[in-house]
Parts: sequence; structure tokens; C-alpha cells
Amino acid sequence: MPEFTTPEPITVALTMNSGKLSLVAGDRTDTVVRVRPRDESAAADVKAAEQTEVDYAAGRLLVKAPDPHWLGGILGNSPSIDVTIELPTGSSLQAEVVKVQIHSEGLLEEVRLDSVSGHVHLDRVGTLHAETVSGHITVDDVSGYANVNGVSGKVRVRRVRGSAVVKGVNGDIWIGDAGSDLHLSAAGGDIFVDSAGPGVTAKTAGGSIRIGHVTAGEVDLLTSSGEVEIGIGEGSTAWVDARSVTGSVRNSLQARDAPTQHADMVKVRARSRHGDIMIHRSPQPGPSADD
Repeated sequence: MPEFTTPEPITVALTMNSGKLSLVAGDRTDTVVRVRPRDESAAADVKAAEQTEVDYAAGRLLVKAPDPHWLGGILGNSPSIDVTIELPTGSSLQAEVVKVQIHSEGLLEEVRLDSVSGHVHLDRVGTLHAETVSGHITVDDVSGYANVNGVSGKVRVRRVRGSAVVKGVNGDIWIGDAGSDLHLSAAGGDIFVDSAGPGVTAKTAGGSIRIGHVTAGEVDLLTSSGEVEIGIGEGSTAWVDARSVTGSVRNSLQARDAPTQHADMVKVRARSRHGDIMIHRSPQPGPSADD
């Protein structure tokens, strides 16, 4: 069980093929790394845990699992390990993984993740850059910028305070509370935003788009075969350009000759080829559990 003195936040550089990664960030001045075989009765797993490299120098922790092809060729199957890292709050993660489940607790200042397969659940992150081929990504809180690219799997971000770019192919995108601009796109999934910031661009080929609450800024929504729904906050005025080729457009906002003085303005452009478009008033969302 390697243990290092780390009075300041560190950077973890991790390479791993198969298994589970757990990070626990807290108020501490040391870093502890535990590497275990996923199955203690499997020779390949035991060997992989024994040969996993763990080194620390100059604020950088290296965790590198052995070549899975070499171990699998010798021992007959692909090795899998569990890695747990307890580290100072505000540390960062740079990870390249293949088939790994990832879970974090506490604040990580920056996460850069390249994953082939495996679900990811992050607690609190400063900035996020994530790419995954297969697997769901769930993040509780991003205080800064987020950039997520996924092929197959859902992307769920409960709160993002900075701007965010999220791209998916076959999976839904959900943003709970956005504090800045959103750029969201999907090929075969729905896009949902509970409470939007000052700007939203959302495009999907085979899904619906729902913006629960927006009070200002520009909203540009485009779908080919789904519904579009937008909730405009009470007290905000709206300029609306909405069109559907085969569906209906239902705008329940009251028309006004001129906006109320000092009122926030929402500029809406919505397009759907084969779905309905609905625009209505929405109440102010209630505070989240930790506000």
C-alpha cells in the first residue's frame, strides 16, 4: 500500500485496462494508493495487481497497470484490478482507460478522461474534459468549463456553472442547472435542460429537446423527428421564431406590442421536421438540496 506525503493537491496520471477506479479527495496531507486484484482467485488479476506501477515525484502520481495483452497471453485471460486513491482535495486526474468503472468523491480540480468502456460517476469537478466510446457519464457539479464527447451512453450533469459542450451519438443528454452557455448535440438521443443559462444551442437528429426554464439569452433548437418544448420564465419577454414541417406549433405566451422596461429577453429559434413545438411560461425552479 504505497503512501506519499502530499501537503498540496497533486496530479494523478493513470493508465488502466480493466477494473474499477475509486478516488476519494479530502482534507489531508498524504496520498494513499491501494491496488487489489478484482478476483483474488484469478491468476491474471493477482499478477496485474502485483505488477501495477505506482510512483510519485514532484506533485505527480503515476499509476500504470501492466500490458493486458502480455498478461492475458501468459495466464489465459484478461486481467482486472481495483485501484483506490485517497488524495488531497483539489487534486487533478488524467486517465486513459479501456474497460474501467470510475467513481470519485470530493473535489477534483481538473479531470481529463479518455475511456473506451465503463460507467463514470464524478462528484465535484473544477473543469472537465471527457471522451468515452461506451458507458454513461454522470457528474454532480462542474464549477467551470465542461467538454464531454460520448458515442454510446447517457450524459448527465446535475450542475455546470461555466460553459459546456456536450456531444453524443446514441444516448440522452441531461443538464440540470446551467450557469452559462450550452452547446449540446446528439444523433439518436433526447436533450433535456431543466434550467438554462443565457444561451443554449441544442441539435439532435432522432430525439426530442426540452428546455424547462430560461429567462434570458438566445435559444436555438433543432430536431428532425422529435418534439421541442421551451419554458420561458415569468417576467421575461420572448422573441419567437418556431416552425415545424409536419407538426404543430403551440405558443401560449401572450403577445405584447413592446417589452416591459428592464425585462429580460429570450430569443427563441426552434425547428422540427416531424414533431410538435410547445412554448409556454415556466415557474422559477426551486433551490437544489445543497443550495
